[in-house]
Amino acid sequence: MSNIKGKQAEIYQNIMESLVVQEVARQINQLSSNLSKYLDPIEVTTYALNHLPPLYASSQKGKHKQKLRAEQKYKQQITVAVRQAIAAVQRDPLRVSIPLTKEKETNYQSAMIALRELQDLLEQRKLLNQRELSWENLVGVMKKILNELDNPKISQQRRNKLAAYFHEWTDSNYQL
Repeated sequence: MSNIKGKQAEIYQNIMESLVVQEVARQINQLSSNLSKYLDPIEVTTYALNHLPPLYASSQKGKHKQKLRAEQKYKQQITVAVRQAIAAVQRDPLRVSIPLTKEKETNYQSAMIALRELQDLLEQRKLLNQRELSWENLVGVMKKILNELDNPKISQQRRNKLAAYFHEWTDSNYQL
């Protein structure tokens, strides 16, 4: 998890998470393939983490200390929590769960959809000259299009064509 403050990012980590992920992988690998295919490692990890204490660190030294502490004090507890998690999750193979998605992933997908929709709109309106719109060229392409629309040197025919694509009025009072 990170929190931006000014130019410096504060980063912290729950060391217990990585240890539990490793233990889940180890225990699932020891199971038969018939059983392991019905287990979602994320659900097993989540269940186990909810039954273990967090061990946060914000520095390399703290991370090392927490890892040693976990290996000395919580190794057996981690093993048992993961075993119980596997038993709890496999008990109900018909249970359906909708996984959470990362907010950044969801935002990225929404942004990419919006970019594609903008590209489609500009292509339909004949405003995009067979270029693929990307985040890198978006500002430049839009500046060029807007400058072209504002440019008094554009022919009236081109303006009328653009106006038709934008469904603007054809009344002489409103012509471009």
